[in-house]
Amino acid sequence: FYDIIYGNGGFDVIIGNPPYVEYSQTKKIYSLEPFYYKTLSCGNIYTMVFERCKNIVHKKSFVGMIVQLPIVCSDRMIPAQKLLTSGRSWIYTFDDRPGKLFDNLEHIRATIFISQDGYPCGYTTKYIRWYSETRSFLFKTISLHELVNVDYSIPKIGNRIASKILEKILCENAIGAYFSRRSKYPIYYHNAPQYFIRITNFVPYFVNAEGETVISSHVKPIFLNNEEERNIVLPILNSSLFYWYNLIMSNCRDLTSRELTNFPMDLETFSERKELSVLAIKLMKDYQSNAIRKVCYYKATGRVEFDEYHPSYSKPIIDEIDKVLAKHYGFTEEELDFIINYDIKYRMGDE
Repeated sequence: FYDIIYGNGGFDVIIGNPPYVEYSQTKKIYSLEPFYYKTLSCGNIYTMVFERCKNIVHKKSFVGMIVQLPIVCSDRMIPAQKLLTSGRSWIYTFDDRPGKLFDNLEHIRATIFISQDGYPCGYTTKYIRWYSETRSFLFKTISLHELVNVDYSIPKIGNRIASKILEKILCENAIGAYFSRRSKYPIYYHNAPQYFIRITNFVPYFVNAEGETVISSHVKPIFLNNEEERNIVLPILNSSLFYWYNLIMSNCRDLTSRELTNFPMDLETFSERKELSVLAIKLMKDYQSNAIRKVCYYKATGRVEFDEYHPSYSKPIIDEIDKVLAKHYGFTEEELDFIINYDIKYRMGDE
């Protein structure tokens, strides 16, 4: 396509579904020069395909692609995020549950984007969920909002209210400043949440195939400096506000130290300590009283016995926590209602 690329300044439009393949798997077949590809450090071929496409379209033309979700929310994808936000972009993000974009394929959390060179500005959707029966009018109901710039992610927001909430909480210092390397005051989080964040001040019951009571590999500790800070941080990280923050910033599959550490909450200015401490105790008792002991058999690990927790049963207590946080951040009634009822039909459905 020499005449198009060099004679006419490039293509008018490029659309595609590039390969989702790690560059490390292709090095024996071919290699790419870091000098030519700023996205090489992203590690996945689809980012380099995107960069190449940006270089062979003419000004004001469009590149549109379906790629994996992490392009907007993974640390290693920051070069690709900068490429997306260097011009004008429309960014749509999709969950793979309860409905998924491609019924006949495996579960893939996806990003669809349209990118154009020019004045830097962008528009994003919320993290879109839907039931399969609504597929026929899914795209007609999607809304976009002006992109909010964050150093390590492209937040998945789609309306004015979400933008205002994010603006308010980002004024705070990160809660990770109160985490400790190791102490007598741990809390434990499940690293693969779906519709609720599950964090406890006790080790969730788990017995492995050898009959030993141990900590599940999916449960990770966070250490706080003292009991008072633990009783404040615990309900904060169980809140719907943190659930929403994690959803708009992360890969929506794993709960990692990045989102936990970066969540904006300055405990020094937090005045509702006693109220949150009472709710922390109440929530933990509710988690335990609603737990269901289960036995499962897995090929990899054999028989395991564990307590299954159902935070949806504790939603009224979580709502009380969010009301306390709303006072701290100065949320309006509309903003609080948005957080409490965010994706409510999916969160409160059958877990």
